[in-house]
Amino acid sequence: MIHQGQERRSPHDLASGWASSCKLLPDGRRQIVDVQIPREFLGLRSLLFRTSDHNIMPVTRIEASEVSIQDLLRDFNRVPRPAAAVPWAALRDEAMLVEHLGVGAC
Repeated sequence: MIHQGQERRSPHDLASGWASSCKLLPDGRRQIVDVQIPREFLGLRSLLFRTSDHNIMPVTRIEASEVSIQDLLRDFNRVPRPAAAVPWAALRDEAMLVEHLGVGAC
């Protein structure tokens, strides 16, 4: 769905099925860094970066809808509580990823 190094794309809302986020390692292997389940956004970080820093691949048959960035920002302006929850959830997910990878403090 989304490929590491791909130019900015709109995020998707995962309606059904499971997907995984993975990084391509220098030796060609893939490292799964997250699993997405229904009602999660796919590729939300594409709003922040010029190119994708990971792949998103379906694990099962999925249904996902593209979400226009304009519609997403409009909805967040109308209902600010979910807008605050999205970055919080992203930070939580990043903290869990760092813990799973065993990355220590500097």
